[in-house]
Amino acid sequence: MGNRQAQIRLFVEGDLGEIVELSLLAWEPAFESMEKVLRPRIFHLIWPDWKKSQAEGVEGACRATDKYKTLVAELDGRVVGFIG
Repeated sequence: MGNRQAQIRLFVEGDLGEIVELSLLAWEPAFESMEKVLRPRIFHLIWPDWKKSQAEGVEGACRATDKYKTLVAELDGRVVGFIG
């Protein structure tokens, strides 16, 4: 397999889809847990579409380059992590 290392670099617009996908994967267990705790009726009142809200929040933060710096970890041409 070799000694592969992720490269850390600044976000570019073309990374956005992969970043949103990673974010949704990361947050899904938390939202599933909250839905169990709150029960579906209350949960959906608070977060009618958590995936849409999460995606919009991540997209906004990534694009707000005047406020935030987003870095990505890239391995074999794919975004495998990010931090903002």
